[in-house]
Amino acid sequence: MSPRVTETATTRNAAAVIAGLSLITVVLALRDGYILMALLCAWMCGFFFFAARRGYAPIGHDSPPRTPEAVREALAVEVSDGVTVLFRKGAVREAIRLHRNETGDGLWEARDTVHKLRIRTLYEAELPPPSPRVLTALAKGNKIEAIKLLREERPQGLKSAKEAVEHYELRRLLPRA
Repeated sequence: MSPRVTETATTRNAAAVIAGLSLITVVLALRDGYILMALLCAWMCGFFFFAARRGYAPIGHDSPPRTPEAVREALAVEVSDGVTVLFRKGAVREAIRLHRNETGDGLWEARDTVHKLRIRTLYEAELPPPSPRVLTALAKGNKIEAIKLLREERPQGLKSAKEAVEHYELRRLLPRA
């Protein structure tokens, strides 16, 4: 299962609540004569209603998987060499577009596949082992603290430290054989 599917129930509930609140705001805005606000809230209501029906997570989709099965699924993803090359160059949109053209997948399916490539790249990275302080912060579920500690220990940017911590998280879920 993809990360999107594992969080479907929570996502649907949150999106349904937001859609309901948007609908209430539409009614109140129309009652008070705020036409533009009513239009904006109506659009939000439709968007989140669609998200609730489909189970799409409009926020926070790019977080690493939380189960060993999700990591195994990401490691087993099959894509063409062209998609892999585009992804490694940082051309994610072009990689999604190419994958859609090659397979006929829809936008969300292609996006999930390319997201799995990111997970596989993080998992397969060769990084030095983390310090016990970083591992302790990760074990407590404090990802931000782990990133701070890693940046103190090794001079690196925020993005590379975040990716390293995500790599260590994936390795904790599914150690190499």
